[in-house]
Amino acid sequence: MTKRIQDSQYTQQPIAGTAGMQDHRHNRDRYQAPDRMTGVATFGNSSIATFDHSANVSTGTAPDAAAYVSHVAQCLDGYLNSADWREDAEEQISCEFRPAHTEPTSQQVLISESRDIEFDPRTSIFDRSKLTKGEAKAGDVAFTLPCETAALFSSRVTILDANVIGGWTSNAAEQTCVKFLQDFRIKCNTVVAKVLAKRANLRKIKAPMPEGKPREVAEDLIDILAQHMDTAFGHNLSDFDVLLPLKLSAILDRAAQRAGLEDAEELIGCGLSYHTGPDVMFVMPKGFACLSFREDNSGEVWKLDVTRNPNIQGYDLEVQGIADVLANAMVRLQVETITSNGKSEGFQTETVPLPIISMIDLRKDGPSIP
Repeated sequence: MTKRIQDSQYTQQPIAGTAGMQDHRHNRDRYQAPDRMTGVATFGNSSIATFDHSANVSTGTAPDAAAYVSHVAQCLDGYLNSADWREDAEEQISCEFRPAHTEPTSQQVLISESRDIEFDPRTSIFDRSKLTKGEAKAGDVAFTLPCETAALFSSRVTILDANVIGGWTSNAAEQTCVKFLQDFRIKCNTVVAKVLAKRANLRKIKAPMPEGKPREVAEDLIDILAQHMDTAFGHNLSDFDVLLPLKLSAILDRAAQRAGLEDAEELIGCGLSYHTGPDVMFVMPKGFACLSFREDNSGEVWKLDVTRNPNIQGYDLEVQGIADVLANAMVRLQVETITSNGKSEGFQTETVPLPIISMIDLRKDGPSIP
């Protein structure tokens, strides 16, 4: 035992000329300036280098957490700011990707049939009488404007050094990216649903939540959408995108599998997206409503930031993006003022809201919708 202790690496050997000047901490807890760079991680236009002393570097050292975070960040940024993501986004809902410092492009569509429009009471320019209802004739132009509030999409994930210090594989990193993107999409849809519920001109409908087996739920849901489809903006369900509660996702996928179809969108016959809000559906016509994403000066929609958090010995990875929700449709009306004795006083032009998005409330105990 004594021989092993004497030969061990912890036994300090005196250095010539320094006998009696050393203690048991020599070469053990003395600071040594780093002389070797052990790794480099790149995050966008910045990079992080890790330095150490050559005497402390040995084979089989623990993986560098910065390398893992760099790999995940590059994968996320490479997809979100690619043409593939823009194509996938267009499949979900009509999108616009506009240059920096520009305004959203208003969509203008001709109305092909007469539409009754209700708007706030106002005063006639002739006899100060009150008018509350007008009619949009076929051929009038409807145009969409952004909602009063835009949607800020932001999501953050924290990666601790302790979680990756034991090693990681490319497959595990890929699964991390896939899971992050799936959750991020649902969060973005939820933000859009909140903007629509509070700021958009909505056509409100009350309907019972479909119940039963997946096949029965899917059939009842198709019936609800078909019965309440606004034919002024589309003649088939394929002309609309539907934003559904997330709990219906697995049910509709199972119904599609039972029917021998590839996915729920093929079963329902329209584009489907999911949110985590209350049991409310939003039916949006593809030709009118859209998201207008803002690009930065470099032409990218999404901004990805990686920050070192020394308090928890980890990295914070955050993705941000902004989009304007074009869901407030307006139409210009020429309203005729009729006096009490039935005579016409002429026409006046008013721009009034035109509900293009249908909000179908499926809540059992939810508030009644007029």
